[in-house]
Amino acid sequence: MQIFRCQLEGGFSRNIDKIIENIERLHDTGVVGINIEDSLKGNDGIKIQPANVLQQIISAVTNHFEKKNIKMFINARTDGFVVKIPGALQETITRAKLYGDAGANGIFVPFLQEKGDIAAVVASTRLPVNVFALPALPGFSELAALGVKRISMGTSVYNAAKRFLNHTINTIVSEQSFSSLY
Repeated sequence: MQIFRCQLEGGFSRNIDKIIENIERLHDTGVVGINIEDSLKGNDGIKIQPANVLQQIISAVTNHFEKKNIKMFINARTDGFVVKIPGALQETITRAKLYGDAGANGIFVPFLQEKGDIAAVVASTRLPVNVFALPALPGFSELAALGVKRISMGTSVYNAAKRFLNHTINTIVSEQSFSSLY
C-alpha cells in the first residue's frame, strides 16, 4: 500500500465547496493526508487570514468527509511565525485549539524553533505538533523530548543537493577537469 500526503496550501479556491471537491479528488487519487494553511500568498507576500476562515474550512471538510466515511488526515498549518505577526506564540496556541476543535488531526507550525515556544505549543494542544526543518531547530532527540511528532523538510534536502551539484559543476568548469569527481 502506498501512502500519499499533499500540501494543499489554501485549498486552491476561496469557495468551501470547491475546496472540499479538491480535497475529495485528492483522496480519490490515493492521498490520505493534507496540509492546509491559514495564510495566502499574493503579489505583496504572505498574509495570514483570520483564524475563523481556516476553522470553517476544516469544519466543513471534516463534516463532509464524516458523512461520506472518507478518512483524511488534516494537518492544519498556521503561519504566525512565518509572517512574524505580533504575539505569534499566543496566536498559534489559539489557532491550534480552534483548528483542533474544528476537526484537524494535526497542527503544523513552520518557523517554530525556540525550545520554550515549542514546549508551550505542544502543551497547549491534543494535536500532534509538526515543525519545519531550520538551522536553529533543536536536534531530533530534543524535539522528541519536547513532544514534537513530525518534522517537515520541505525543499531543504533538494536545495542542499542542488547547491552541492552547482558547486561540483563549477569546480569541473573552473579546473577544466573531472578529477574533482574522484
